[in-house]
Amino acid sequence: MRKKIVIVLIFLFTLFNLVFSLQQNSGTAAFTFLKLYSGLRAQAMAENYIAVDEGLDTIYYNPAGILGNKNIKLSAEYMLWLDILTKSNLSFIHPSVWKIGTLGFGVDYINIPYEKRTTEDDNNYEQANVQSGVIYFSYAIEVIDKLNLGMNLKIVFQNFGIQSSEYSGTSGLAVDIGGIYKILDKTNIGLAIKNLGQEFAKTTQDPLPIVLKLGQATKFLDNRFLFVSDLDYGVIDETLSLGLGGEYKLTKSFYPRLGYRYNFTNNNLSLINGVNIGFGINYKNLNFDYVFTPKDDLGTIHRVALGYSF
Repeated sequence: MRKKIVIVLIFLFTLFNLVFSLQQNSGTAAFTFLKLYSGLRAQAMAENYIAVDEGLDTIYYNPAGILGNKNIKLSAEYMLWLDILTKSNLSFIHPSVWKIGTLGFGVDYINIPYEKRTTEDDNNYEQANVQSGVIYFSYAIEVIDKLNLGMNLKIVFQNFGIQSSEYSGTSGLAVDIGGIYKILDKTNIGLAIKNLGQEFAKTTQDPLPIVLKLGQATKFLDNRFLFVSDLDYGVIDETLSLGLGGEYKLTKSFYPRLGYRYNFTNNNLSLINGVNIGFGINYKNLNFDYVFTPKDDLGTIHRVALGYSF
């Protein structure tokens, strides 16, 4: 027991000292699209997934959670927002690779069309696209009983659709580090720091949008109801949000989901902006997920995903 406490304390001490040092560089962050998370089960619960140790979504919230997957899993996801933004995702998890841990892989691709203008003339422009993406390599291992640690290595890129060599695009590397500890039989706590890394640009080297996430996941009613809650702190932009969410196993195959997230540092938006509603349907080895997110004047976001377990 003493060994467990020492490892946890060292992990927490290192993590919070790192966050404190990074906070000294608060301001503008690069690659803000890293805040657009993948994983529809988590999205439907308002991104409250930091302490969940099952499902492909764990890659994008807390890599320590991929260790809870017992089968090979593959999923493809698509998001549409007001015909102005599309986001595609592919995820893969392989458990117990050579008995040294669990491996995961993910790819995000985001496309945003815009009108490129060189003069103040509404009739003189051309269509262009901002293309962004992230490639994830995930690994997790149980370091001691009931404590899992995981890490993501992320390759980040962005193309602005501009021919100038100075502004045509940029890239970077980032790391996510997380842990999940089972404090009770049906309760996990999770902690992770995301987007530690550096932008490789010719003109700027802004920090990435680093986020510290802390949360819990508890199962009730004979494991039919999953209740989750997360606290997120944006280290660079100094944002703070709190979320609650849940999933209920209504039938053997149907899982309705609901979540809400409140942003304490940007509360000029209406309350409806924090709502997420969705469901999952499981049939044999196939999974279908859907999420609906209202955004007031910014329209609505629709997400769908199809997954398969081997």
